[in-house]
Amino acid sequence: MTQDKPLGILFDLDGTLLDSLADIAREMNAILAEDGLPTHDHDAYRYFIGGGARHLAQQALPENRRDQTEAYLDRFERRYGQNLVVETAPYPGILELLRTLRDRPMPMAILSNKPHDMTCALVDHFLDEFPFVAVAGAVDGEVKKPDPLAAAPLLGALGLPPERVLMIGDTKTDMLTARATGMRGIGVTWGFRDRAELEEHGAEHVIDSAPALLDLL
Repeated sequence: MTQDKPLGILFDLDGTLLDSLADIAREMNAILAEDGLPTHDHDAYRYFIGGGARHLAQQALPENRRDQTEAYLDRFERRYGQNLVVETAPYPGILELLRTLRDRPMPMAILSNKPHDMTCALVDHFLDEFPFVAVAGAVDGEVKKPDPLAAAPLLGALGLPPERVLMIGDTKTDMLTARATGMRGIGVTWGFRDRAELEEHGAEHVIDSAPALLDLL
């Protein structure tokens, strides 16, 4: 990198640190099947995830049911909230990466568009050994990624200017968040979207494995 050395990291959660696709797809499909609605394969859910739970519910529903998004969102959040960690797990190399960053030390935070209580529950379950300075998910009525106001409290907790922070994520939402705030967007290809989307939306670098992040530091 040609800029000053990064001093902190802001991570996305789903598709970046944790592979939660199977649990999300299973619970939403179960609700659709209960009502005799078409279900979707897991690859379709790669594109439903990233904009928050409401966007997920809306995209999963057929167009003639999207006026009922709020009701399906409520059902999904209740059902998925009870089954967060059935198949979900950290991606390969993530725990080792985080241990290395912890030992440097490198200040870290997490910003997700997943509902805040679920975000915290997953971090507590899988990542409680790591000293994240802040963890934030989506809260009803408040802005979410890629709005720069969603990232502002996390940058404040890191105590760093945005240009010294890497935003690590797997979707265009994360890269747009980086651009909107002045952070440096690093896309990862092991998550829910592909390299082309990340590069198109401003990724400074795209990496294919967790250890590759260390090379950028």
